[in-house]
Amino acid sequence: MPLSFSVALNGNITRMNIVSLIGFIGFGVSLAVHVATFGQTNVMEHYPYVMVLHVVALANFALFILLNKEFRTKKADSNRAFKQAFQRMPILAKAVLIGCFVYAAVNFATGMITTNQMKRDKTADPQAVSSMQMENQQLRIFSGHWMVFFLAPAMICFFKGPRRIA
Repeated sequence: MPLSFSVALNGNITRMNIVSLIGFIGFGVSLAVHVATFGQTNVMEHYPYVMVLHVVALANFALFILLNKEFRTKKADSNRAFKQAFQRMPILAKAVLIGCFVYAAVNFATGMITTNQMKRDKTADPQAVSSMQMENQQLRIFSGHWMVFFLAPAMICFFKGPRRIA
């Protein structure tokens, strides 16, 4: 199976390679940010440009959609294209991608519950919750979604192409 990271015979790197590379690098950075939010460091204070990842994740996802004409067709054709792209992935890649989606959903749900609880605690006792805890909690919700928006296009582009069966 040809992978998108392999350089074409003429030596050119394709646009899909770039989307995939940005996706994997972005996933690594967003995972690092996500893990950092569990610590006792105010991530937003130490890395004020971390929210740029929001723009990069959405821009990379938009580029992925624009470069893949099969994803820009009617809804039924688009669903089929995603299904075919998912079928081309090895089982481990599918498991990682599904795990990332499930984690993002659970992270969002628990994050919203925790944020609401923190707001109630702060209302009752202003010293109960620090602004660092609140900012890290909000960043944790965002970074969980960034991981999906980086990883999905990266995986689809990485495993795109005809699959050879030996």
